[in-house]
Amino acid sequence: LIEQYGFFGTYYINPATLGRQEIMSESQTKDLAYRGHQIASHSNEHIDITSFTRDFVRKDLSSASKNLIKLGVNGPIDYASPYGKFDQAVLSDVMSIYATHRGTDTGINTKNTTNYQNLKSLFMRKEVTDERLQDMLSQTKNSNGGLILIYHQIEASETPFAIERDTFIRQLDIIKASGIEV
Repeated sequence: LIEQYGFFGTYYINPATLGRQEIMSESQTKDLAYRGHQIASHSNEHIDITSFTRDFVRKDLSSASKNLIKLGVNGPIDYASPYGKFDQAVLSDVMSIYATHRGTDTGINTKNTTNYQNLKSLFMRKEVTDERLQDMLSQTKNSNGGLILIYHQIEASETPFAIERDTFIRQLDIIKASGIEV
């Protein structure tokens, strides 16, 4: 769908889970990258990096990076913490391997405020209204900033993290109409 709008996305993946039920395969991941989408890390096994020993976390972060490189991901690799959880101790480990870290704190990234160790975003949950999206896009445009939109699932589901297809298409229309480069 996003390609139909001329957009490209960043797909934060867990390399160790590729090919499991309802998770894309290695070939699908490679196809996304081939078509111009960015592939980034969401840990190797989708672990809460605040709940394990630092040694275990370092191994998971390193394994994810190595597995992404094996998939053909080139250049600096970006990272997003599973569950949006991180702390300063593990953040230093993340930043020793990855180029950026995206959290789930709401906000716009501007030239003066961008923190590459905790990029701000707007988590597109069910409760995010069209008006909220339009407001954030307007603020982004007015500040000459960047807005990261997080979509977790595009499907009919009871989970608050899922956006239905029709809602997603409506939001893509809003984004396109904003005139902001995607």
